[in-house]
Amino acid sequence: MRVVSWWVPLALLLGGAVGVRGASTVVWSGESGGYAWVWSACDLTATRAGAKSPSLSVRQLLRTEPDKEVQTYRSVSVQPLSVVGPLVSLKVMDEWDGGAHPSGAIWYQSIDARHPTRSATLTDYVPYESLRAPLFADKFVGGILRKKGWKQAPKTSSQLEHALDGETFEAEQVEYEFGQHPLTEFSFHHVEGNQVAIRLNVSWGSEANRFQTTQIGLLAPTPPRLKSWIENSASGTAGFLGRASASRFKGRMISLLEWSKERR
Repeated sequence: MRVVSWWVPLALLLGGAVGVRGASTVVWSGESGGYAWVWSACDLTATRAGAKSPSLSVRQLLRTEPDKEVQTYRSVSVQPLSVVGPLVSLKVMDEWDGGAHPSGAIWYQSIDARHPTRSATLTDYVPYESLRAPLFADKFVGGILRKKGWKQAPKTSSQLEHALDGETFEAEQVEYEFGQHPLTEFSFHHVEGNQVAIRLNVSWGSEANRFQTTQIGLLAPTPPRLKSWIENSASGTAGFLGRASASRFKGRMISLLEWSKERR
């Protein structure tokens, strides 16, 4: 498992309010799922062919402001992980300081450009029935379920999420904890034959391990309705998958907020 450690916000390093630099720099652009995508240093947009304005603006959708009365800095960045058809999966990193130590959250969020305000979950795209066996076979997911008396994965995704909610596991001496809806924290990573590799994000489970996350890897049959989109993303002709984007984009981020004030 790959563990991501705490990162230091640009605003804190520079010691003052920071604006968005290189806002016009295009990291990637392309067509996927009938949308024209543009990833820049400050936004990721998806515009349907013939439309005058984007159907999706990550900057607008995830718009946030610091709590200036409490916080001394706040930094919000987004890393696009995969674009498959009209679906983009993001890693969102939100960090702030306003107490004894830095606080924050790291999560995956998937957004469908066709319905950008609707919460996307893995089972919207991959049938849960095809996920049951790989989930139960996973060392950590299956281990938790077996301890709770399950002989196989629950029959519904809602039962699975209820069974995992708040449960912890340890990997590489770090404690992680499942949230309420782990199947919403997903991205498509690569293709193996007729299967697609999926990553589920799980964040830290104790303050001692804050800002550390890990991913659970699953292989599931590629659903017929996703086949052309997955193939196009895997080949790079339209969209991209997680494995290729990690080397291609070298962890490039979208900066949504970099704010700080002088400490008193």
